Amino acid sequence: MEHRITVTMSELGLDEVNAERLLEAFVRCDPNIGAVMSQNLREGTLAVTFSVDAADAQDAIDVARNIFFDGFKASGLEPTRIVGLEATAVSASAGVPDPALQPA
Repeated sequence: MEHRITVTMSELGLDEVNAERLLEAFVRCDPNIGAVMSQNLREGTLAVTFSVDAADAQDAIDVARNIFFDGFKASGLEPTRIVGLEATAVSASAGVPDPALQPA
């Protein structure tokens, strides 16, 4: 089952260049995870979201841990505090419109 993982870090969001460096590193390490960045310049947070295949949320976090650390290390950025971690199961039908909700 596919899971979406989001890791939010403090302080890295204060510099716009950090999002680019981290995204480039994640894409180099594993281009198939669909990594995206979310940056909050005011709060100084930087979040990376990517997908992994795993049996459940705990397995997803275990898989994501290695992907995250490999990508982060490849970025060359200095580690900061992780302030958020989220693992969400993605439904196989996510993004598929429900025909019952379509306009007539």
